Amino acid sequence: MLLTVRDAGVGHELARFITSYHRETHWVEDISPMLAQLAPGGAGGMRHFRWDFAPPWNTQPTATELSLRLLNKGSGLQVAQLVPLFTGGAFDATYDVGRSPITVQIPTDMKKAELWMLLTGHGNDMYGCAEFCDHQHEFTVNGTTFTVDFPMAATLAGCVSMEWNGMVPNQGGTWWTGRGGWCPGGQVDPHVFDVTTNVQAGSAATISYQGLFQNNPPMGTSANIDLVSYLVIYH
Repeated sequence: MLLTVRDAGVGHELARFITSYHRETHWVEDISPMLAQLAPGGAGGMRHFRWDFAPPWNTQPTATELSLRLLNKGSGLQVAQLVPLFTGGAFDATYDVGRSPITVQIPTDMKKAELWMLLTGHGNDMYGCAEFCDHQHEFTVNGTTFTVDFPMAATLAGCVSMEWNGMVPNQGGTWWTGRGGWCPGGQVDPHVFDVTTNVQAGSAATISYQGLFQNNPPMGTSANIDLVSYLVIYH
């Protein structure tokens, strides 16, 4: 399931959830950085949301309800900029081909910076990738590397420990088996890294990314990585 908002005809993913095996679910997700997508440039105005639930080839007679809850925690920070970084694709030998580093000019009034991403693996090839394999994803910010991996993938009870994360137990199917970044019926929490000390206000930051399998370039044929990533800048 995807929640997107459309701005000037372009869709931006705000949150991601995984359908359950025939059980009712309930999710609560903190998507605070996505406020920048709701009011680009602070202008506000009307926004159109889209809730993608099931593909045309597998329609489901399921009712869904969505609400947005706004809370001011008094942090003294406001999202000033949401810089798109890297996306995913077919997780094969060409996955990292042509992935050039991205240069971001950091504003002089930057107070905090975060690396923010939604990342899940899908498909099942001869290596179990990318749903049932431990794939690694390395983001490097000005020489410092931040890694996301999924050691619970393909473990027998990897998803049992995630009942607290919105996933309901006693589903049908193999709901208990660990996956590459998600579990049936669970919300996909963003991976967030505080990179404030890795960038400098008023200077350019260089960010690069690569996807790996067993710490080497991916080798599969039918795997897929679903990735959206941003540099979130607060002032």
